[in-house]
Amino acid sequence: MVRLRDVGVEGVAQEAEELDLLDFTRCIEYRYTSDRSSMEASVLIRLVTETDAELALLLEGVRSVRVPEASPNLWFSELEIVDVRDRGMEGIRFLVQSEHGGGFVAYCQNIQFVSYEAIRA
Repeated sequence: MVRLRDVGVEGVAQEAEELDLLDFTRCIEYRYTSDRSSMEASVLIRLVTETDAELALLLEGVRSVRVPEASPNLWFSELEIVDVRDRGMEGIRFLVQSEHGGGFVAYCQNIQFVSYEAIRA
């Protein structure tokens, strides 16, 4: 189990603290934004579970990102957030990856919690 509250994501709402990131399987929104004056970017990802719960995270200070082919879905199985400050990557704090690096991969300075919604039938 990989919980948001255990991996250093900032501003996590109380109802989302116990979420297991391994439950999120598909990306329904991906937004890349780059600042013209710097070499950094931000990436918004909105993920869903099999039960259609939604989670949105903003990756800030993104230095590198790889997005797998979407056909038509963008799968984010086994999402991991790893603290990489001890790896000597100047200013980079997190590695965010799916499928153990075989899918989505991003290196970023910070991760902000944006929203969570539990969809109940």
